[in-house]
Amino acid sequence: MLIYGFVFSLLERSWNPFSLTGLYLFVTMVIAYGFVGLADDIVQWAAARYWKLSSRLTVRPGNLFIIVASTAFSRVFGILPGLMFGSPEAFDIDQTALKNRRTENALLRIAAGVLFLILFAAWLPTTLTALILRVSLPEFFLVLIGGLESFLLLIFAVTVQNIFLQMLALPNTFGQALARWNKPVWAIGFLAATFLFLHTLLNPRGDLSKALASTNMLFFLITIFLFLVFTVFVWMFFLIANAVTKDPVVYPPGYPAAALAAKKPTFWIWGLLIAIVALCLCLIVIAVVVVFALQWIKPIF
Repeated sequence: MLIYGFVFSLLERSWNPFSLTGLYLFVTMVIAYGFVGLADDIVQWAAARYWKLSSRLTVRPGNLFIIVASTAFSRVFGILPGLMFGSPEAFDIDQTALKNRRTENALLRIAAGVLFLILFAAWLPTTLTALILRVSLPEFFLVLIGGLESFLLLIFAVTVQNIFLQMLALPNTFGQALARWNKPVWAIGFLAATFLFLHTLLNPRGDLSKALASTNMLFFLITIFLFLVFTVFVWMFFLIANAVTKDPVVYPPGYPAAALAAKKPTFWIWGLLIAIVALCLCLIVIAVVVVFALQWIKPIF
């Protein structure tokens, strides 16, 4: 949670950790991105331990490196909202326990319940704070109420992001469990989560045209697109590589093994990987050129 708070605080260029404002920002990021971001994993871990299932919470160093690198990229190029690819935390549970589908679904229902509870607990009080801010009160109280409202809205936005990621129906998510149960219901929920996510992220002020005209937002969307393209290429690479690579045949004891087959050359796989990396790098260069061209053209018009 402290890593989350530190990484996201770095996105604010004027952040001073030794000031009262800087400390408030750090604590806010720790709670909003750290605690809320880990809430579903924490409750699943607690439930698994209560049910005497072997489980643990851990950190994946590779994912942590990707997170720090993507956030540093956002800081250097001034991308707002910032980019953070990956999730460092991991909820690991004994896979033999998950062979019981009821146990897996129960854990996912608990995670979904906690996320939606946090979502409404953060959003509902903002209706009251919005009314209070319209009343003539001393400046000190208005600043406190405004800070509380921004903190609640930040928690709301982070929770919306987590729900959207869960509804992508990736493995071990309640979106996947919902899709297994009823695909039309999952599709409706996914569309609702997508609309809420895009409205919260891209259009918080209610003017989508101005939001999309922002250079930072264009840079953000281009980066997301390139990341998705890279992900598809990696998926295709392993799909092709696994299709042509035969699993070793395991013979029972005493069974005469077949003669060793000649090893097929795999240089083409490395060539495919190099081509994918080169194509992704070219796309990144093109995207950067487009963004800087837009920055140069905008003042002219």
